[in-house]
Amino acid sequence: MFDVLAFVYHHFNTLGPRPEPARLQRTLCSAGFDFQSVTQAMEWLCGLDGTTLYPATAPPLAGTLPKGTREHGPSALSTRAYADAEQALGVACLDYLIFLERAGMVPPALREVVLDRALAVGQFPLSVDNLKLVILVVLKALGHTPDTWLLDELCDDGLCRTWH
Repeated sequence: MFDVLAFVYHHFNTLGPRPEPARLQRTLCSAGFDFQSVTQAMEWLCGLDGTTLYPATAPPLAGTLPKGTREHGPSALSTRAYADAEQALGVACLDYLIFLERAGMVPPALREVVLDRALAVGQFPLSVDNLKLVILVVLKALGHTPDTWLLDELCDDGLCRTWH
């Protein structure tokens, strides 16, 4: 399935921001991917339907909070407790996601979408490289362009770099 997701990520610009599922499925099958992998990837991508990332500073909708209360986002001192199912992703993946969040590259709303989609893969533990692909596809599918620092971090292959 990850080969299909990588193909989708690399070809999203030519297929439009969110291609129709039927058109995307035809494109993937004609590209030579097996039907089972295409079906799994399509189900995974459909899990993003209706998902949006709201800015952390967005005011709450009128009437959604009890009178006299206000919404608080996570503070710099807050810690996200991961459920047992989320811990199945593996220590390396969760550490990497925490690193991205603490570096300010992944806001809490994106973290939650990434966790949801990483769990939807159903392969545990998940490799960090596969988590990076999940993050890239989620961002692309939601119409967000990662900033330069995040893109550099996600596309790092771990080999030696030449520092300028």
